[in-house]
Amino acid sequence: MNYGGFWIRFLASIIDAAVVAVATALIGGVLKVPKGVISEMIFGDELYLTTYPLYSWILIIVGILYFIGLPATPWRGTVGKKVLGIEIVDKNGDTISIFRSVIRNVARIFSGLLLGLGYIIAAFHPQKRALHDLVANTYVIDARKIDK
Repeated sequence: MNYGGFWIRFLASIIDAAVVAVATALIGGVLKVPKGVISEMIFGDELYLTTYPLYSWILIIVGILYFIGLPATPWRGTVGKKVLGIEIVDKNGDTISIFRSVIRNVARIFSGLLLGLGYIIAAFHPQKRALHDLVANTYVIDARKIDK
């Protein structure tokens, strides 16, 4: 297997953050969450206190569907990973289960809580695996280099 390296994974995460932010904003717009929430967040207006929980729930739901759901589909990853030609697979090179995706994403929280060291491990690991990949027994592969 050819593995997806640290920098391509990092770039995929930037793309994914943008996709989730846009999706959250669009859903917030469709649900008619009041405009100006950001300015109220800065100035502490009461509007922020009533709309912030709604945006939080939208972000949580979008995040769960996106980061947990997509890797367990034939896409084998997020939009960022798909665009860059990398995929999340199990030890046999197959699509991961939803259960394994949940484990991987819970472990991602710890990767971030450790000052990002859980992610940085991928730069030095021979199979380019981050902490959450090791915990969930997953691999990020460069799908463009698979012999077909």
